[in-house]
Amino acid sequence: MTIALGFGAVFSAAVLGTIPLYTEAILQRLLTRELESYQLTTGVYPGACSVAYNFLGYEGGAPAALFYSRLTEALRDRYIPRLGLPVQLEVRQVSLEKIYLEDDRLPYQQDLTGQIAIESFTDLADHVSLSAGRLYEEQTTDGVYEVIVTEEALNYLNLLMNRVYSVMDAYTRRRLFQVKVVGVFTVREQRDPYWFKPLDYYRSSLFMSDALFQRDFLDTGAEKLGYARWFFALDYHAIRVRDLDSIGEAILSNIAAARSAGLFFEFPAADSFREFEAKQRLMNLLLAFLQTPLLLMIVFFVYMISYLGVQAEADEIAILRSRGCSTLQLFGRYLLSGGVIGVLALAAGPPLGVLISGILGSANGFMEFVRRTSLRFEL
Repeated sequence: MTIALGFGAVFSAAVLGTIPLYTEAILQRLLTRELESYQLTTGVYPGACSVAYNFLGYEGGAPAALFYSRLTEALRDRYIPRLGLPVQLEVRQVSLEKIYLEDDRLPYQQDLTGQIAIESFTDLADHVSLSAGRLYEEQTTDGVYEVIVTEEALNYLNLLMNRVYSVMDAYTRRRLFQVKVVGVFTVREQRDPYWFKPLDYYRSSLFMSDALFQRDFLDTGAEKLGYARWFFALDYHAIRVRDLDSIGEAILSNIAAARSAGLFFEFPAADSFREFEAKQRLMNLLLAFLQTPLLLMIVFFVYMISYLGVQAEADEIAILRSRGCSTLQLFGRYLLSGGVIGVLALAAGPPLGVLISGILGSANGFMEFVRRTSLRFEL
């Protein structure tokens, strides 16, 4: 009977262990699928996080380049670590804004494009595929800056390849410098987290060398500096259901801290977290209903085995009492026996629970097993 009670205790501990294990694994899979669906629907990487600062009208005490460097360090050291997620990719973008293009070959001066932006992205060459022309040079040629554009920008701005255009101040109509379109590009991989915004967002943008932009515009504090943006692609597969509350608090903390510093902090997938929390409450309620009969069966099993055990040892208890054994001594004996069985159940039950949860996770129905990505269980 004691052996049966021991096996029963181990199995009960295993079954009880499967309840939180299986529940968390199901919710984790649901969360991951929700985030993957978010990426397919919106085209935005679920772990994307962006911070922006507007340099237009900047009058800080430090030079623009130094201020930009300090902001980058603050984001890396304080803002992003608060979220507690691994950083897969970091992209920095700076732009010149409030400018437009003119073609010096026309017989009269004309605003060809409306206002445009000249952008610089870190490591851009590693994430684009050229459909025409070539990549820009890392230095000017006869004082002309080489740029590349998207195909949509080429058509929308009515630009011609290898044509030199003058970049004009939108307010004073003063010529600032010249650019030449030398290439047309598209994204190298459609689901690349490098592209925080869809490509059509840049239909009014020209892209130039990041090193050249840093040297000639950021380091000199050019008056037409516009937005500086930092994109961080965080590993959304590392988001655990149990960590959603702390991540949500970190996002709110970053938004408040960024606002006080004149920054704009954005985590687009945060709305998906809130939607998931509603589904999580519903899923927990459903699983609780399904688990209640199982819990009642385990309670009945423990009661039945304990009762049968006491009945089977009634004669032995009577003999011990007749020989002077006290009630406390009897209680201690059964307490020790129960403690040994309990320790055995605690040691063997959880690993067995992980095994049972794995079997349940691969089943489509009764004795019907399928091949699919296994659920992730953590003790």
